[in-house]
Amino acid sequence: MPEPRQKPGHSRQDYGTPEEVLDAVLQLLRIERFSLDAAAAANNAVAHRYYTAKDDGVAHPWHETGVTWWNPPYGQCKRWARKACSEAALGRVSVGLIPASVGSNWWREYVHQYAHVKFLNGRVTFVGCTAPFPKDVALVIYGDPVRWPVGYDVWNWRAYVRG
Repeated sequence: MPEPRQKPGHSRQDYGTPEEVLDAVLQLLRIERFSLDAAAAANNAVAHRYYTAKDDGVAHPWHETGVTWWNPPYGQCKRWARKACSEAALGRVSVGLIPASVGSNWWREYVHQYAHVKFLNGRVTFVGCTAPFPKDVALVIYGDPVRWPVGYDVWNWRAYVRG
């Protein structure tokens, strides 16, 4: 039986990150909060300062202090990963939640050898969804090579969920 046909540009791109994932990420990073949410919707921002799709977080500088969070529209990962690389070159730390698209050109160009990658062990069910996202996702950490050296790891994020 053939695979279902993909429908580029027709999937919803604004799902929020579940609170349990965010809590696990904050614990992993040992921080209390993010200083900026660069890819938010007004109803799901995870920081007091945020950019929405209308603001286009890629078009603005990210914070010089603190940690920037970005869970971008998955159809635009290339531009977001490129932005994270350029911000890291300025010494800015950012953390993204993106599809683990290791075979894509954008992954090779802007993630591989530029970020500390944690492949999430356990599928994520995004806010507003009833089933887990059907593909693997990764947490990518840019701009803090001492704490988070470039490389790959598998992360059991559920072990960090408080409960």
